[in-house]
Amino acid sequence: MKSRTAFRITLALAFVVTAGTLARATSFSPTAVAPTPVAADYEPVDNMHHLMEYIYGPVFGELKASQTNTDDENYWKTVKKTTLVIAEVTSLLAQRGPDGDNAKIWTDASQSLHNAAKATYQAGREKNQEGVTKNLALMQAGCKACHGTFKK
Repeated sequence: MKSRTAFRITLALAFVVTAGTLARATSFSPTAVAPTPVAADYEPVDNMHHLMEYIYGPVFGELKASQTNTDDENYWKTVKKTTLVIAEVTSLLAQRGPDGDNAKIWTDASQSLHNAAKATYQAGREKNQEGVTKNLALMQAGCKACHGTFKK
């Protein structure tokens, strides 16, 4: 009886190991999805003016307006929501910069805005008002650096 049980356990383990090896060999995954397109596969839907007007403007405006009432029960949610959007969308912004002499200004300002928005988001998660205030000023500086050169 013991040898029969040992045989069944060995057979079951062999099956599991073989199935695992085959799954890895064929890249099988129960959650497999189509290959993710690379950034080059995406093209902007509209121009930079509209990206600023419809995304950055309203989101940044909501963040700035929230600073007048930090005691509001939704304050921290607003800080996190708006700074997460700004940090994530800044990757799109960075990809749409100009060529030539001003490309570095664009890239540096985009990176500065991304870093400051990410830090502001983290400060919001920690409910750290001093961090929010400090990094919000850095976000504004990143915006101004770019707008000083590119806003028409």
